Amino acid sequence: KMLKVLDSRVLLVISSLCVCLLATTIVITQQEVTRFESITSAIARTLYLVFELRQSSDDLTRFVRSYTVTGNLSYWGFFQDVKRIRDGDMPLPVDPYRIYWDLYIMMGGPPRGNTAPNALDTRLAKGGFTEQELAYVRLAKERSDLLIDMETIAYNAMNGRFRPVNTGNLTEEATKAFTVIGEPNQTFAMQLVHGWEYHVQKGLIMEPLDKFFVLSRARSQSLHGFRNGMLAITILQITAVAMLTVILMLSAYAQYHSVAEQKKLLLSQKEAEDAADAIGNFNLKAAEYLLHLKNPDMLQAGLRRILVNLSSYKPYLPPQLMGDFNIDSSVLSAVQTVANSDSIVLTDSSRKESSVEARDRTAIGVQKRHVVSIAVRCDYT
Repeated sequence: KMLKVLDSRVLLVISSLCVCLLATTIVITQQEVTRFESITSAIARTLYLVFELRQSSDDLTRFVRSYTVTGNLSYWGFFQDVKRIRDGDMPLPVDPYRIYWDLYIMMGGPPRGNTAPNALDTRLAKGGFTEQELAYVRLAKERSDLLIDMETIAYNAMNGRFRPVNTGNLTEEATKAFTVIGEPNQTFAMQLVHGWEYHVQKGLIMEPLDKFFVLSRARSQSLHGFRNGMLAITILQITAVAMLTVILMLSAYAQYHSVAEQKKLLLSQKEAEDAADAIGNFNLKAAEYLLHLKNPDMLQAGLRRILVNLSSYKPYLPPQLMGDFNIDSSVLSAVQTVANSDSIVLTDSSRKESSVEARDRTAIGVQKRHVVSIAVRCDYT
């Protein structure tokens, strides 16, 4: 019984630990999944913003070059729209990182809807960049804005407007003003946006963007550790669930076994009571059955039933058994009292006992001696 109690407590402790482990891993999993989603979302946003910055820079280059070559003011109008959208002075197209101006020119209008104006600088600050990533992206944006100044010089050259050459006594604002009027110079304009210096400036824009992509890739690769951690957590969860399943199966089996044992005990109790009744009628086989069940209580109950039946029989109880064994004294006293009583009549004195009756009486006496001896042995054991 103590072993069963100990086993139940051990199973309870193990199951409690499994539940705690499972609950802990679930909480950790939720936290890690949230962190993973936050990081992946931030990486995606930063990539979209950088794609937009790079695309807007290339669009500005393409339109100013097309304008200086063809003189078509539509290209300069596209140039200005790109700049206004980037500065937050025009509505922002939906998903600005996607292809836009190629489709605009092909379709003759916006390929999709717009949202409220939102400057690129503002969105970069809220994009989820790391500190180093944001430093590289802002540097690229500053250099792209500086290149717009060169592109603006080309546009004005196409229209015969130039900046002053002698700037010694001029303010910074005056030096940047296109106050010198002359003949349009398309060749100068084309050379300005196709020359070596322009390509160098484009490279200076792309250099920090390239460094950003290196950092972004490293940031993405750091998520491999998250995947390994999630795999370990999943293994722990599977282990905890498996252990809980085994414990539940063992508990169910123990419960079933307990019910079966209880039913068996109830059946044995009923059989023992029937056997005790049989002992009262001096049934030797019933006494042996109770001895096999190790049920001395029922043996003593049978002895008590014998007292009822001894009123018409002469008991053959060996006197030496009375004090040698630790048996219920009340039972032995009662049996001894009846056995030694002179008032018990074996047969009717008015008639002669037949040989058959004498044989039956002798057989009954032998059975009585066996029943009492077995009862005493069982209780002593």
